[in-house]
This record gives sequence, C-alpha cells and structure tokens, in this order.
Amino acid sequence: REEDRKTVRECLLEWHCHEIVISQPKLNDGYELKGYGTIKSNDSGGLYLDFICLESNKRIDFKSPVPEDSLDKNQCVEMRATTINGAVISSSGLRIEASFQQMLKEDPKLYRLGLSKIEIFEDYDPVTSHNAYLHLEFNEKVRIPFNKSNTTESSLGTKSLAWNQAVIEHEGFEINLINHDNFTEVYAKGEGLNLPDLRDVLIFYLGFSSGLFIQPYFEYYGDSSGCKTIINSIDIKKVRKSIPSPISDLVYDENNKSLSHFHYELLKNILEVSKKNPNYFESIYSQWTRVWHSFLSPEFSVPMLTISMAVEGILNDIFIPVIDSLARDESFEKEKERIKSIVSSIDGVSSEHLETIQIFVGKWGNTHAKKALHYLSERNIIEALQLKCWEKLRNSSAHPKLLKQDEARVRKNYERTVVCLGLFYRLALNVFSYKGAQYSYKKLKDGKLVIYEYVNLLH
Repeated sequence: REEDRKTVRECLLEWHCHEIVISQPKLNDGYELKGYGTIKSNDSGGLYLDFICLESNKRIDFKSPVPEDSLDKNQCVEMRATTINGAVISSSGLRIEASFQQMLKEDPKLYRLGLSKIEIFEDYDPVTSHNAYLHLEFNEKVRIPFNKSNTTESSLGTKSLAWNQAVIEHEGFEINLINHDNFTEVYAKGEGLNLPDLRDVLIFYLGFSSGLFIQPYFEYYGDSSGCKTIINSIDIKKVRKSIPSPISDLVYDENNKSLSHFHYELLKNILEVSKKNPNYFESIYSQWTRVWHSFLSPEFSVPMLTISMAVEGILNDIFIPVIDSLARDESFEKEKERIKSIVSSIDGVSSEHLETIQIFVGKWGNTHAKKALHYLSERNIIEALQLKCWEKLRNSSAHPKLLKQDEARVRKNYERTVVCLGLFYRLALNVFSYKGAQYSYKKLKDGKLVIYEYVNLLH
C-alpha cells in the first residue's frame, strides 16, 4: 500500500484494469459501456480514466453528454473496474462526452474520463478488526505543536532528530500526526468512532489552524464491518497556498512554558461541537472554506465581500438564535401580538395588505447582524473596532462604487478586511470555546498574539 500511496503522492499513479463497466444503474434505459483501460493521475493531481470501449448498448451523441443533467441523481454515471491485481474499484459522477468522429466510429472507442475519486473495498483487515481505524495522507505541511521527536536517516546514512509528530488522546481514542519532508500522515484509532465525521473534524482543524486547504489524496477507513480506501483527485496548485491563520503553533507564556495544550483542546472542542451541535460545525466549516477560496481571486473585492458575508452567516446560523432567546422581552412580544390583533380587525383593507402589515409588525425588534455584533461587543466577545470595520466593509462590498482605487483607498480596504478576518476568527473560536492565544488582527501584518477572556454565550 505504501508504494501505491507514493505513486499517488508523486502524481505517477497508473493502474491497468482488464474489465470496466460504466453505467447508469438507476435508469432502466440508461447507458452501459464495457471495455478496459487505465486509471492515471496527471501532473496537477487529478485522476482520470483512459477507457477503451468495446461494447455499448447505445450510441453516445456528440451533442448530448452523459449525463444530460448532472444535477439529476438518477442520471448519475458510475464505474466499476477490476485491476490486473484483482482489486475492485468503483467511482461515480463520471461525465462522458463524444466527439463527432467518435460518434460515427464503430467500437472500440477511446474516451478520457475525469474521476473525482476512486474507492476500493476490502472485506477484512486484522489491523482494524477490533478498533475503528482512520488513515489520511496529504501534501500540505500543517502548523500544529509537535510533542514527539523521531530520528530520520538520509540516503547518505546521516541521522537527524526532528520534532515532527503530535500524539493527541481524547476519550478512548488516539490521533497521531506525522509531518514528513513532503507530505503529512494522520492516523486515528479507537472504539466506537464515526470515521467520516472524525475525518471532517480533523481536516477542518488542521486546515483552519494552519490557514491551509487540506486535500487528502489518500483515505483509509477500517472497522469490524470492513475496509475502504479512497484516492481523491486534488488540485496541486492549492497545496502551498495559505491564508492568515487564527492561531500559532508556537506559543509560550512569560515563564517560557509551552501553551500547546490549548491548541490540542481546540481539536477536542471542535469534536464536541460537531457531535452536540453539528449545524454549528457545518456552518463554520462551509463559511471558512469560502473565505479560504476567496483569497485565490485576483480581485481583492472578492475576499472583502466573502468575509463580510461569512461573519453575517455565522451570526445568522449560530449567534442570533441564542441572542434572541436571551434578550427576549415578553412584554414587548405581547404588545406586538396586541397590535397584530388590532390590525386584523381593520375594515376596508384587503386581507393581503393586512397580512403584510402583520408580518411587518412581527419583525419589530428582530435581531439583525449589526444588532447582534453590538450585543457581542457589549459583552467583550468582540471589539468595537471589529464592529465598525465590518459595517463599513459590508456596506462597501454590497454597494460598490466606481471610485478611483488610489493607494490610500486600497490600503484602507486591506486593513478593514484583515480586521474582519480577525472578527470571523473571534466568532469561530468562541463557538469552539477556545481559551488560548490568537492573533489580534487589528492592523495589517499584525503578528501580535493575545489571550482574550473567554465568554460563554452558546454552551
């Protein structure tokens, strides 16, 4: 398996399959193609299949790709292949396009098909027969505190000691992370683990804390029911791109004592939130993913808008429902109901207009994003500067003007965006009950680490 992982890591994967079936199993009259081919990886990290079609039940029209509607799950195209070594591989979400020449030509035909991922299933593995076991591998070099050293030996025989491993234990399971020279491995094992959920938490924790978008090219899942290997297409261009991270991997107190335990506690808290409030975790994960990708845009207006909307998204999904329940004024709510009752009894006005007025009255006092930030600022969860910058950034992003972008204006936009990125991180870290040091992000290139007093509003 190590040799296979190495070929994927180095974009040299090449698996020959003597039997391949590509079909639309959910359709009675779907396409079915049979043949053979080779699964490969390209220099960009993407997987693809060079497929030689020997037999097909229907001719593929060059004007109509298969599936015609990629959003219709019933039209989904799936692949099942057997390698010359006997491994059974499956994949889904394929798209088949034929050129005019291919449409006219008789079989055999060559198709090159992109693969988002491939899956390999096994029935039994003695290593994972008792405990659930997860193994991930990716190219990104994460920045977390390491608590274990390893001796490495070069090809010339020289040995060196490196702190490149982190071992984290939590509630009966163990997580082991090793940073190699050009890739990273993560292992997790224990009883009763939900491996897909744990995978998402680990990917988010490592990416969020490092400012990296983690793309595992290799995933292995094993438990008493069986084993599954997933090999993913990745975008190699994203591997070494990063954005400013919320926390540091190297933090010490005034007595030069490491504060790395706060970093590990962040992982444990994310795990707890993902179990007890999965909607909180999903909201932050999805918003952070958008923020990260927005920094890839050549137009800085994209991260400006994305970050301002990400803050609003977290407020709407997580904080505002809690603030509404904490700040609810029962007497005011009764007065609203009384007014709505009076409105409903007005004569001479259409029922549609009366309903519109009642809906408007019902929204009186509702907590919007700006009001929520004021509430959080008053309780020292965020700072007044962050509120002010968010308001200006939100308005300028939502209502852009054709103004000359001189150096002063560009710098102001950068500064506001950095402060709002810090606001986004403050909100996310509060959700995860983080009590350690974090970057303040009060100005450009602000490397100051601050321990803010944790205020528990949500849990």
